[in-house]
Amino acid sequence: VRGTLRPALVPRVVRAVASLSGWRLTELVLRDVGLDGASAGAVARVLPSLSATLQRLDLGGNGDMRDEGVEAVCQVLPELAGVLRRLSLRDARMGVRGASSLARVLPTLQVLEELNIGDNGDMPPCGMASVLWALPAGLRTLVAGASPDGGSVARDWFTVMSL
Repeated sequence: VRGTLRPALVPRVVRAVASLSGWRLTELVLRDVGLDGASAGAVARVLPSLSATLQRLDLGGNGDMRDEGVEAVCQVLPELAGVLRRLSLRDARMGVRGASSLARVLPTLQVLEELNIGDNGDMPPCGMASVLWALPAGLRTLVAGASPDGGSVARDWFTVMSL
């Protein structure tokens, strides 16, 4: 799904897809679909039903999620701990509260290999520091910082790191 649904409909579509028998949803990409805090919370409530299969969760480019949406998603991430390999919260306008929520949940994500938190200009250095201290041992790729051109891939002082 890319920018084709109203944000209010996205949780309904995710819930419908998750309920289809025989489907193993391994990737959920809701990039740039206009999620705000409330609709991100509704998506978060569906995520536990995908706890056996969801390996990639991409909520990047949804700048209206802010702390409210990031916190809602982070509350359910421990239920995906054994399967989630890739997580993108790029350009969610995450601040201190969102960064703190993410930092609390990161150590539980044992198989997380890739994390994208780039283009979160509202995140102060203390928020970034808390996330960095909490990175799971198996993380191989981290995208953080801000794109100089405002694009979707970070290329600055803290850019893409292969750990």
